[in-house]
Amino acid sequence: MVDPTCLLPTLLETPCSRTHFWRRRAAGHTSGDAVQQDTLCTMASTLTLALLFTALVLGAGVPLNNEVDIFNEKELAKEFHNAFQSGFASSSLKQVAHELNFENLLLGDSQWETREGGSITLLCLTCQAGVSELLHMVNNGTSPDIIVDGIVALCVDLGIANHVMCDSLIKEVEPQLLWILENRELTANDVCGMVLVGFGCHTNNPDRVWDVALPDVPKPPVIDPVLPEDGSPVMKVLHLADTHFDPYYLPGSNAECDEKFFCCRAESGVVEQPEDAAGKWGDYRNCDAPEWLLQALYQHVNATYQDLDFIIWTGDLIPHIVWNTSREGNLEVIRSSVKMVHDYFPDVPVFPAIGNHESHPVNA
Repeated sequence: MVDPTCLLPTLLETPCSRTHFWRRRAAGHTSGDAVQQDTLCTMASTLTLALLFTALVLGAGVPLNNEVDIFNEKELAKEFHNAFQSGFASSSLKQVAHELNFENLLLGDSQWETREGGSITLLCLTCQAGVSELLHMVNNGTSPDIIVDGIVALCVDLGIANHVMCDSLIKEVEPQLLWILENRELTANDVCGMVLVGFGCHTNNPDRVWDVALPDVPKPPVIDPVLPEDGSPVMKVLHLADTHFDPYYLPGSNAECDEKFFCCRAESGVVEQPEDAAGKWGDYRNCDAPEWLLQALYQHVNATYQDLDFIIWTGDLIPHIVWNTSREGNLEVIRSSVKMVHDYFPDVPVFPAIGNHESHPVNA
């Protein structure tokens, strides 16, 4: 699953929040450093939402064909302006979203394709138009709450996901992006060039170009490793990784749910076809591992390999519902996962590492 936060640099100092910003303004703290900080917070909020919208809603390059070749920078800016004013996406924006096939992109079934349109891809034009429009809205005094609600509405209207996912994911990632963006004077070109650099977008900010000086010394000679002799002592090691335990997995629940990217729970909706039901031992669709699957796995390993020397456990214990996590929920999954391993391997040393999913929010 594509996660935009993992593409951001960690140039972090101090966080700010929308609530703090508006309380300061209401209290009349509008002089000196307060004005500068408030302005940075406003820009950060807007850039955050712009980044999420363009990355999540229109986050892939579209080949310029006869159906979408009307889109240039001005047309895209106009489409965004009208969409945010009305709260609904036009048929043209819906057509672009359809061609992006963004649902399959997030599920890993599509490829990001870019095509040069002059010196920039349609992806980059779309991103820059969206970020610029949101900056324009903030400069005109638009409330951040209105901007958030507008992005969520368009996310739903474009068919990217249902309201729960759109609303939760945007608000989940927003604080991280605020923390980064409030300390930098970024432009739409810079934001899109940083976040979408892997997909052909570029920034003209010289601070993003890094020159690394390598020492002018010869490389050491390559020495082939010496293999151990036959009969040398060996060790037996179990490597556990990416168990992604879902404590709410429900057999027979809907594995083809409206939330699209995470299903197999009681709240996943009605099972319309028999083949849509989640299996007892897990499901290859958008679901994670039930407790009894992991217990059966550990029981089998314990019975089959009773001479383990140690276990390497490289994390990623939390389920993939990254837009709806909490610190308390993550800790509960971690505790339950640790208890399972301890129960089945009580005398085996375990060397754990934290994965990118253990934190809240993910990748934090």
